[in-house]
Amino acid sequence: EEKLSAKTVNKYLDNIKALFRFAVDNGYMETNFAEGLRIRVKGKPYEERDIFSNEELTALFHSKEYIKDTFDKPWKFWLPLLALYTGCRIEELCQLTVTDIEQIDGIWALNIKEDKQSDKKIKTESSYRFVPLHPMLTKDLNFIGFVERLRKEKVVRLFPELNKISGRYSHYPSRWFKSYKESCGIVSPSSKKVFHSFRHNLQDNLKQQLISESLVNELVGHVVEGESYGRYGKPYRVPILYRETILKLDYGIDLSHLKSSKYVIKD
Repeated sequence: EEKLSAKTVNKYLDNIKALFRFAVDNGYMETNFAEGLRIRVKGKPYEERDIFSNEELTALFHSKEYIKDTFDKPWKFWLPLLALYTGCRIEELCQLTVTDIEQIDGIWALNIKEDKQSDKKIKTESSYRFVPLHPMLTKDLNFIGFVERLRKEKVVRLFPELNKISGRYSHYPSRWFKSYKESCGIVSPSSKKVFHSFRHNLQDNLKQQLISESLVNELVGHVVEGESYGRYGKPYRVPILYRETILKLDYGIDLSHLKSSKYVIKD
């Protein structure tokens, strides 16, 4: 199962430190016991997770399950594909409702948001965003047809088979993917190549094409730095994100065999 990175743990420790600092300042404690408490981050930030190589992506999407169309649940078919072409976090995808797939200025996108009524949470404030959907999803695999069928059946959640376990809808899919990738011959250290690696694949693919960092940050829900863009600039419009990031994704793998899947709705 995917573990928290040292960076994430340090964020939690910083929150604890801030709480204790408040307690000390207001006379509830004499000492901030969390002061200076941090986990050492070894190596460079980009070394925390590895991307999947082209050979590994081919192995994942040319597995016997994809070739023979034997996945027993639609989320097993869709989650890796959605992650590869949106860069979304696994929990962001697992908690989606049918109404979160919206058409903005003629472009289909995922509305990543927090909603207490539907039990959805996001990681940070910058995680609020619209993520345009790649033509591979909308046209080649007719993901919108899959969504529309759920709408007609009055299904609320995109993957209703997933139950919340330990506070996460992604609890079981995360464990499933670990076994799945190993069955595809990907047996690198467990913390290096995980479901989250799809997110790194997308960011690296765009970086190697010299795509603007502010565009990529907004696409994946990272903070946009700087006064001009971060503080005063409004979010990029969906058509711009679609044209300047999503349409430029190119992993060089053949996914044409997926069009015949039972989860791809035929018009």
